[in-house]
Amino acid sequence: MINQKIVEYIQQNLDSGYDIAAIRKRLIDHGYPQDDIDDTINHVQQQSKDSQKADDGSKLKRFRIIISSTIIILVVAIALGMYFFIRGGDDSLTGRTATATESIYEDGNFTAEKLDVDGQIRQDNGVVSNESEEALEASNGTLDVVGAGENLSEQQPETAINETPVIKQLKEAEEFKFNPESIVSTQNNISLSIDNIKHEVKNEYWGKIIEITATVLNKGHGAFKPKLLVLLYDEKDFKEEWLNPKAEIQFDIDKLNRGEDTTRQAIVSISFDDIYLTKNFKLVLVDAADPANKPLVVAETNFEPLK
Repeated sequence: MINQKIVEYIQQNLDSGYDIAAIRKRLIDHGYPQDDIDDTINHVQQQSKDSQKADDGSKLKRFRIIISSTIIILVVAIALGMYFFIRGGDDSLTGRTATATESIYEDGNFTAEKLDVDGQIRQDNGVVSNESEEALEASNGTLDVVGAGENLSEQQPETAINETPVIKQLKEAEEFKFNPESIVSTQNNISLSIDNIKHEVKNEYWGKIIEITATVLNKGHGAFKPKLLVLLYDEKDFKEEWLNPKAEIQFDIDKLNRGEDTTRQAIVSISFDDIYLTKNFKLVLVDAADPANKPLVVAETNFEPLK
């Protein structure tokens, strides 16, 4: 006989993952009749099977609805696509286009017509336009001037003037000078300078760096996108932590070409302790496009928080 008192108990323990044999043994230990236990367990298991079948039927129904909806959407999309395709093809074959094309040749005086760069029509039947005649007269006048003894070398200063901006630009790149107070390091035809480090001492135990200014000059290296890694450590820090960057500084440029320079004034927040100790401050320049962060230039200086 089914015992309603233990139906919920059996169901809860089955849902919790307990074995049916363990549940049965525990009920027997608590004095419930074995026949009642078996009937109740069979009843609970049958209910679970019926519930599972109902869930499966509901899932199958939802799946069929989704499939039907998808098929309807695809059919509508294909129909709309064919409609616009056919309509576009009809528009491209209208009589207006054919008429406009034929109107070019309505006058039989021209054997052929071509459109030049300025949008003017040149005629191949030997007729020369007024603009062509003026151009011919202008060229004849130029030839007369040359024939009268004008020296072509007089035109050379104009060429030199056109080349001046390029020469000036290269000259400016060569004459670039860093701030005399900056710490400059040059490697791989790239120069990196530490221009300024601003910091705050919070109390007798710690402080933080709040701003770093640095300049990069590409003196002959290939184009790259600069990125700076900031290292800061002292003698009390573990050596394993020395190479862990305390911050990364990005530049607002896509790439730095040869002869170009860029300066970055970055706001940072790098905390440090032991304010009485001199610290090693390093800027490591890398290519932002290099996932390995291979160093291009390293600039370093001693950082003393109390100075």
